[in-house]
Amino acid sequence: MLKCRMLPKGEGVELKGSIDSTTVSQLEKVLERYVNGNIKLDLSGVTELDDAGMRPILLASRRLKRSGGNLVLVGAPPAVRDFLFREGYHHVLTIY
Repeated sequence: MLKCRMLPKGEGVELKGSIDSTTVSQLEKVLERYVNGNIKLDLSGVTELDDAGMRPILLASRRLKRSGGNLVLVGAPPAVRDFLFREGYHHVLTIY
């Protein structure tokens, strides 16, 4: 299960729960709203993240970069942060 809450002033999304093949379509719908600007994804409530869950994040990042914006991942718990770095996502995404 994945819960998504829009952050104030449209600056991004707070995510809670699992981001995987069972929740990827929900995340895609949320991220489709962002076509330009700088967006923050707060991962502090994410309990699980896999490669399938990364697909909409990578697509949103690419779309935002093309329009001069950026997608930033913040607050990832240790297990999620370890996954991001182990799989090399830190080379293509901004992670704080």
